[in-house]
Amino acid sequence: MAEASVEFRVFLEKFYALYPDLLANGLYFAGESYAGKYFPLYIHDMLEHNQVNKTFQFPIKGLLIGDPFPSPVLQRTTIHNVGQGLNILSDQQLGAISSLYQKCENVMGDNVTEAADTCDEALDYFTLVSGGVLTYDARIFSYDYVPFEYWKDMLVNANNVSAIYAALHATKFDPHSNKVDHAFQKDFMVDYSSYYDYLIFNRFPTILVGGEYDNRDGAKGLEIWMKTILTKLRPTFFEKEQLIYHFMNAQNETKVGGYYK
Repeated sequence: MAEASVEFRVFLEKFYALYPDLLANGLYFAGESYAGKYFPLYIHDMLEHNQVNKTFQFPIKGLLIGDPFPSPVLQRTTIHNVGQGLNILSDQQLGAISSLYQKCENVMGDNVTEAADTCDEALDYFTLVSGGVLTYDARIFSYDYVPFEYWKDMLVNANNVSAIYAALHATKFDPHSNKVDHAFQKDFMVDYSSYYDYLIFNRFPTILVGGEYDNRDGAKGLEIWMKTILTKLRPTFFEKEQLIYHFMNAQNETKVGGYYK
């Protein structure tokens, strides 16, 4: 991951050398899940760069992460909360999941790299006993899941796909890189929470979004992580009133988007 951070910074410096007029726009990062590991690291390294290098300054302005995955062990040992709240899990099943949690924690002391499969056993068990409830959205079953893949039509099936590739200076589009996946595997169970503490301490604009029904990395696990792992977040944060945010849909109707602090 550290090597990827270096390569990303080199890429950005070369990019801004080609398009210096874009420096004034500012740079905002947005991602989900595993991006909750590498984006805070990348931003940490860029902010540190900006402290000592006055020749070139990365114009970073903000970060948005949906359902981040910074603290694998804690997040893999709190997946029962949504299922318990929705009465999907019985008391007996909660006991079985607790045993799988203990197994996850024990194996972490032996081999962090190999622990991912063991720590995913609780998720596998939840899927089994729930009859196939989708772990990313406990409101539906896996067979009801229809991914929102508008990007595929835009980048693969669009009439002007050649022009899009030319604008991106790309020869093809691949939605998944096996090489990147393999390179990042050893970091899968590594905790990156300290980089969030760094961002908080430096008052870097950061928004974290948690899906209410996401068993894996959603709102409930996110709250537990913030309370138990982060050290720079003031306790008074959790005493703040929960507010409602709204958004305007395509029909110009005001809808409730969720809750925030």
